[in-house]
Amino acid sequence: MTLVGLLFTLTGCGGGGETRAVTTTKVGGVASKGIISGGTVNIYALDANGAKTGPPLATTTTESDGTYSADLGSYSGPVKVEVTGTYTDEATGLPVTIGTNNPMRAMAAGVFPRTAPFSATVSPLTDLAVSSLPTSFNTTAITAANAQISGLFKVSDITTVKPVAPTKIAMDGATTDQQAYTLALATVSQMAKTNSGGATPTFTQVTTVLTDINTELKATPTELTNTAKKFTDGLTEVTKPGAKLTGYTAANAVLGTVGVAPLKLTLAVANAGAYSVQGDIVLPLGSSVRIVNTVTTVVAKDLLGGIFTAGSGAAGAYTQATLTPPSGLILGFVHFNVVTTGGFTGTDVATLIIDVSSSTTKAADFILKNVKVTDVNSAAVASPQVTLK
Repeated sequence: MTLVGLLFTLTGCGGGGETRAVTTTKVGGVASKGIISGGTVNIYALDANGAKTGPPLATTTTESDGTYSADLGSYSGPVKVEVTGTYTDEATGLPVTIGTNNPMRAMAAGVFPRTAPFSATVSPLTDLAVSSLPTSFNTTAITAANAQISGLFKVSDITTVKPVAPTKIAMDGATTDQQAYTLALATVSQMAKTNSGGATPTFTQVTTVLTDINTELKATPTELTNTAKKFTDGLTEVTKPGAKLTGYTAANAVLGTVGVAPLKLTLAVANAGAYSVQGDIVLPLGSSVRIVNTVTTVVAKDLLGGIFTAGSGAAGAYTQATLTPPSGLILGFVHFNVVTTGGFTGTDVATLIIDVSSSTTKAADFILKNVKVTDVNSAAVASPQVTLK
């Protein structure tokens, strides 16, 4: 072996000289009420009762598009994110400042060292989730609060979906989920503007709107009748013809049932030896499911991720579902497939999240059609025993 070859071999053998990447905890997201550019972001550790444990783990600044990122080192556990800074009010187009005495907040139930950063969007909706928590709470309560507000305001996840600037360029390039989130934030501004008699609302007035929503939330957690009416009026104003947020029909439709908790349907198969099930779920008037593609030429539209998922009796199953929207007098329906390689291990094989216009809507209001259950040989099972509950 040559000297160069020997040196190459020795340096490639480690010998204590090998450098390994250190994985740390990273948190990032968007701060928006609209977009907060140049804002200050403080991230705090929380104890087992939800209280801050001390000074911020990290402090950073938002970029021009409202995004931020921070490295928390080796920290693992729940965090609270607080943002201050200036944004352009969507309802009036004028600047509004969020001060240190009333920061906009968000919480994440648990972060830890990993390669990918954890997402923590900070918005009035995440602030509402924080406000809905009791004085003392644990990580389970944080997760539940975020899920509750996500469901009531028809955003798949208020902490991971990133709202965009309320401009045509940003909105045209956004997903329906992002568009709906952005429209929801603009609507909250319009609600605050209405409360302030048409003047540009301060962030304190925005939080007053959130306080009113929270009060109703505690009284009737599954249906916010007063909030829904005010939200609908505000949404109509910010999306009316000539407004800068007009024309986003799919996102507007998603927000049509704001204030009513989604209905979770469970698809159950009682046939022994079943390996797959397919069929259609007919949607009654006033109900809808969230979709990915909104192209008008596509008849069957793919459902948003997490809307139709495998149940406990079909772990690891392939699931697929599409929406055929209503047309004239014909009701819309969801066509579904659940396929396993080893057979169903329980009766609950899938769940479907449906947005409803009334909390009185129940599983019995939905109709199953064209149902087919197959066995290990892909042969149809006689007398399919399939129900919704």
